[in-house]
Amino acid sequence: MTGQVERIGRTETGLSLVQVRAFDGTIARELYVDPIPSIAKGVEVKAGETVIGRAADLSTVKEYASAGVPNHVHVDYTDRNGRRFDPFMNAYIENAPPVADAKHDAGK
Repeated sequence: MTGQVERIGRTETGLSLVQVRAFDGTIARELYVDPIPSIAKGVEVKAGETVIGRAADLSTVKEYASAGVPNHVHVDYTDRNGRRFDPFMNAYIENAPPVADAKHDAGK
């Protein structure tokens, strides 16, 4: 997604996340991604061009390791009104719990 890095933080399991706000107000959260050093709060990113980071090692989280969860990047989206949606289904996610803010702000 093209936009600006709004936050770099941590998930509740302690893994990294990068949050990008598009210019129309849409927010994408990329969870389980270790950002590269050039990605910081305020940096502009371009869809298909900017490398944000690499998939985090999920084996470091006991719950994921014991369940055999493979390394992956999770992405979720909210519109400018805070409603979660699935861009692939072109539909809003009904009754979705509100998206929590990052537990810790990395200050980048």
